[in-house]
Amino acid sequence: MHLSSILIILPILFSSIQTQQIPNCQTRIFQCDADWDTRTDPNTGDVYGYKAFIVNKMNFYEADVFCRARCAEVVSIHSQEEQNFVRRIAAPVLNRCQFTSACAPVVQSSNGTFDRQLRSFWIGLNRVTGTLKDAHSVDSSVYQLWSDRTEVDFGSFPNNSVNSNTNSPPWTRGNPNGVNSADPQIIEDCTQMVESRQGGWNDFPCNWRISGVICKRKCTSYCAAQDIGHSITLGSEDAYFYGFSEGQDARFECSFAYFGVPNCPARSYNCDTDWQLFTDPNSGVEYGYKAFIQDSINFYEADIFCRNRCAEVVSIHSQQEQNFVTKIAGPLLTKCQFTDACSERMEHTNKSAANFDRMLRGFWIGMNRVWGTLLNHDTIDTNVTCIWSDRSKCDYGSVQDGSVTPDTVSPPWARGNPNGANPGGDPLIVQACVQMVEGRHGGWNDISCTYRLGGLICKRKCSSYCPAQDA
Repeated sequence: MHLSSILIILPILFSSIQTQQIPNCQTRIFQCDADWDTRTDPNTGDVYGYKAFIVNKMNFYEADVFCRARCAEVVSIHSQEEQNFVRRIAAPVLNRCQFTSACAPVVQSSNGTFDRQLRSFWIGLNRVTGTLKDAHSVDSSVYQLWSDRTEVDFGSFPNNSVNSNTNSPPWTRGNPNGVNSADPQIIEDCTQMVESRQGGWNDFPCNWRISGVICKRKCTSYCAAQDIGHSITLGSEDAYFYGFSEGQDARFECSFAYFGVPNCPARSYNCDTDWQLFTDPNSGVEYGYKAFIQDSINFYEADIFCRNRCAEVVSIHSQQEQNFVTKIAGPLLTKCQFTDACSERMEHTNKSAANFDRMLRGFWIGMNRVWGTLLNHDTIDTNVTCIWSDRSKCDYGSVQDGSVTPDTVSPPWARGNPNGANPGGDPLIVQACVQMVEGRHGGWNDISCTYRLGGLICKRKCSSYCPAQDA
């Protein structure tokens, strides 16, 4: 079945979201497929399924989509007991990938260690290497999270790097070290299970394509929320998964499943009155938009902030939509940048400092990119992968190359953007996320995902639906 950019429309795997049950619809147990190994969490009693997959040439972001397409997440691990369980189910597949032809060799056998790294499996731990203090100073503390947004309470990154002789399980010796041994400009913000005997971890560049992933999904289920937007129903054996179609390429995410389809009448769901409405001229779908001053928020926190409101950090797909978003966000952005509504980041000692301060009081939008895909040990493909946080296609304002000249004007980008480089001059700070930095024309700027800005713009779907009765 070819469905398009099917996005999460149920509340998305955040414990802080309370999901309303459909009336008269009994909660029922959803058993994970027989080929998923199950484990009961000793603290919560929840049952989870785990499965390791060989999928050659997959970066972390593709692994995230791959697992979500199976109603799962890239695995999170919260105890030594869970680590032992995951290692036990993944080790045979990992060994087969690393030491047989099940996964194609990536580099020459003379560099066997590196080849095995490239034939290893993603797990869900990822981090960001530094939060801005000022134009030339970065806080070395690490912001870390699991891809399912659960707390990092096991295997935490101790700091940005460790001594090469450090042995700190579940990490392999000398890890996490934060940077690539071949090129210090290649930041290692994601994590792989690279060794089968102990299930050892290694931090690794998120955009490099390795050979597999370990997914984890919850095997207990409940009824879906009643008011969740226009949907279609996807069948999978005896369970139905909810998503909605946007006319994009076939990929989907789903969060929760339940047996059968409830007898649920169609109901109209309108965005709250303080959300501004825009109807997509191509699909006829109505969306709500709202800008928020949320001082000192990084991109990952902005992503959670919007999803907690059943929304996503805004995606923009046309000049018409860009104009609309600028109209509703511009006044609040200007207020944040030029009044005390948002705190001043640095003294305006000169024009450059003032401009940089206003940049740090910009608003997040949902575009983000990944730098480079590994060609071999020493060569990086500089083609850029561009995604919106709602997984929709970058069909407007996309990042076409790694950098532009300072005089380039390419709307919706602000002058000289996207440039990929940090204005403080630190090449280790990769600008992989995007902000709206200018209120009058809504100009965009690429910026480090870890910087703490003044606010964000959220977008959510406002259409009504009744669940389809058949897939």
